[in-house]
Amino acid sequence: MRNFEEQGDLWVGTCFELGTSTFADTLEGVREEVADAVLLQLNEVERLGFMTEYLREHGVAQMSMNFTDTAEPADQWGLLAAAGA
Repeated sequence: MRNFEEQGDLWVGTCFELGTSTFADTLEGVREEVADAVLLQLNEVERLGFMTEYLREHGVAQMSMNFTDTAEPADQWGLLAAAGA
């Protein structure tokens, strides 16, 4: 679950499941920052080799994705919006 709130002149965004938080000047900016931070976090956990354990610890479901084109994705992980998010 993501949360976005205005605090003074800044917007703060948090991904509660992974404990990731960031800020920006605008709501759109903080949405992008949270997405980038989560992707960086997941790619680093994958690089270190403990993704399954990490996701299980945080109660996050892991889903396989198949790419139909021949191009490799830039990152191993993507974000899917949860229902109602």
